Amino acid sequence: MDKDLNINYSFSLSDLEQKPVAEKKPDLIAFAASEHHYLPNNSVLVFNEYNQKQTALSRDVYIALDHCREFRTLDGHVDFLLKKMPELQGKASDITTVIKTTLDAGLMLSAKQVCETLPVAAGKVELVDQPIIWITTCDRPELAERLIDSMVNNSDPAKIRCCYLVDDSRDAGNIELNQRLVSAFQDKSGFPLVYVGRSEQKSILERLIDRLPHYERQIRFLIDPERWQSAHSCGCARNFGLLLSIGYRTVLIDDDVVCKLYQPKRFEGGVEISEQIREADFFQTRDACFENATPLDLDPLAEFCRCLGVEFDQALANLGVDDIAPEDVKGVSVDYLKKIRTNSKVMMTACGTLGDPGASTINWLPSLSEASRQRLLSEEGKLEQAFELRNLWLGRSKAYFANNFNMSPMTGMDNRELLPPYFPIFRGEDLIFGCMVDFLYPTSLALDYPWAVPHLPMPERSGYINGDSLKVQSGSAMVAQCIHNWKQEVSAVSVSCRLESLASKLNELCDRNEEELLQLHLKLLTERRVGLLFRLEELLKESSSDNERWLSYLNKGLADNYQAIQEQDNSLLDLGVHAGATNKEKLAYLCELGRNYASALVAWPEIREQAAEVIGELFHS
Repeated sequence: MDKDLNINYSFSLSDLEQKPVAEKKPDLIAFAASEHHYLPNNSVLVFNEYNQKQTALSRDVYIALDHCREFRTLDGHVDFLLKKMPELQGKASDITTVIKTTLDAGLMLSAKQVCETLPVAAGKVELVDQPIIWITTCDRPELAERLIDSMVNNSDPAKIRCCYLVDDSRDAGNIELNQRLVSAFQDKSGFPLVYVGRSEQKSILERLIDRLPHYERQIRFLIDPERWQSAHSCGCARNFGLLLSIGYRTVLIDDDVVCKLYQPKRFEGGVEISEQIREADFFQTRDACFENATPLDLDPLAEFCRCLGVEFDQALANLGVDDIAPEDVKGVSVDYLKKIRTNSKVMMTACGTLGDPGASTINWLPSLSEASRQRLLSEEGKLEQAFELRNLWLGRSKAYFANNFNMSPMTGMDNRELLPPYFPIFRGEDLIFGCMVDFLYPTSLALDYPWAVPHLPMPERSGYINGDSLKVQSGSAMVAQCIHNWKQEVSAVSVSCRLESLASKLNELCDRNEEELLQLHLKLLTERRVGLLFRLEELLKESSSDNERWLSYLNKGLADNYQAIQEQDNSLLDLGVHAGATNKEKLAYLCELGRNYASALVAWPEIREQAAEVIGELFHS
């Protein structure tokens, strides 16, 4: 071996006895090799950027250790590898020795070491600026009235700069009702309440075009309600909300929310840094949801803003956390955790829900945490409640920090920074928006608070549009995955440059030919389908439940996704092009939209700059 490589030593499963083993090891450890290079002698050179250590490992050891990148106990890693790699059965002792030896070589990182790099700020700091609140509503005046009434009853008006009701209604009667309710509440709300309907939206649109005539096409793409009259245009309405709140911390509230905080029965306190989806509990009735939660006498809007826009160490202090403990990062990957820094800024805040989950599908059940899954399967009737009813708690038991963004029916955003525009049409616009924020601010954080707000659509819904199907299909997740992949490829530091890079990547994607796009689409679908297959197989192997419906649900998911992979099912969802549209026609429409959106991203900083003045002229002069 070339001495210039500065390799400490090499080891493999066949020569374990030659390596010294230390006695005492950290409780939670993870394989921390950040670089690897394959060497001619069938070994792999690995490097740990945390301590500058490097070592050569045999390829079989490297492959096994690469599955140990999440913080677990030593025994936890051994158990995981035995399940993950059947060829290692009967070699628990050897695996233990390999991990201990790797630890001695400086290639394992302890959770304690990481936590020591994330200190808590010295004291609490309350930001005194007043946030702007905006509500989006569409033909549901009774819900908008219920929400505003709950804001008046549960919030401190002195802490609200302004509240806008952005009306996306199509029905003339509902538009009139929304105008009346804003007028009725203006005198008793205690805070400025402003109606932003079609007339007001048109004024904003026209004034922006007057100021930026060379960007008329881009402006109309993002905020022209007439253009998207026949489409699901929630993103268009939300773009108005972004423009109305430029320069402020802001809270977006869907009209079917009640502005009241509840602490779930599962509340534990403390913090968690993780990649897990929210926890869940299912109930027979809507009343039972609230019987399992405690109403809090707190101002929901003030609580949403308590940590919004501050750095991680200050957010911890504002939450009353003394320090980050190793248990707080259990199960988190090294690669994920290294994005989180003391000065990582909380760009978005969210919380859980009580009542309706808001989802059109129940395909997220396999992703539930073990604790949520055990509740689902161990208590009689829970699974039936999950499939048939929409009465649940979906949220966190601890304050939850993540590098990815979980949108909720009530979402805080730091609009003092350059936030991207929403894609104006289609469902899933919030998923794409969250991925774009992550792209623009790769070290930023989202905070999911450990309480919930009622999410109560009317009339009360039951069941799910897509039933219990687990088949992975096309949708906004495909776009989100592309943005996530591009994030790894872009090295630009400034937000404006990253926004331009994102627009460029989107243009490049839309300029590919039909065959390339369909191949990429199938590749993304296949990756997600294969990932789900492994998850379903894992659940079936570890399941001790004899619940026939659960086992049937998992087995049907396996069969449907195996069939989709075998048939290379590459169908695009119905996009409203026209009845019976082919994949080619749908792709052409998507690419046209994509190019328009990319162009709008380039124009967005100037649109924001001018919009701040336009909003001041229209509503605050």
